[in-house]
Amino acid sequence: MDIYEYLKALKDVEMKMCETYLWFSKAFASDKDAAALFRRLGREEELIYDLIELERKMISRSKRRFKDVAFDGKNPPRVLTRIEELLNSDAQPSLKEAIKLSIDFEKGAAAIHCNKSLEQVSLQLSRVVKNLGKKYAAHRKALMELAVQRGIPLKPEPKPEAEAAAS
Repeated sequence: MDIYEYLKALKDVEMKMCETYLWFSKAFASDKDAAALFRRLGREEELIYDLIELERKMISRSKRRFKDVAFDGKNPPRVLTRIEELLNSDAQPSLKEAIKLSIDFEKGAAAIHCNKSLEQVSLQLSRVVKNLGKKYAAHRKALMELAVQRGIPLKPEPKPEAEAAAS
């Protein structure tokens, strides 16, 4: 996959995650802590989106210097498809469902950010993308803490290989 298209896929995921979190912040406005967390996560996703867009602009000036990126995921990434399905549905998830979906979305996005083949394309860009991807672990931790505070049971999950490589 062309590096520019790879970064577009990342950017698209970030924007849809931002939209989802902002929707959740409004949907759960009566729960001040949940609404505040979703609002913060939405803002952070928007910042990551902006940084990826900046990287895309820098790369567009010299696209020919970059090799293609081997991308294991589908195009569009599965996580993006799942987020769009949620946003396009009429169903309003419960707080429990929103937290669980958000954790799943964070894991899917982290896998895209931690693409090992990106190192073959550009070591510097790989570091930037991996560092942005580390935010997902922090987001999942915050979501899990909210779940515990609300008495929402979550299954302990093994650390994905892609995320382990980023840490």
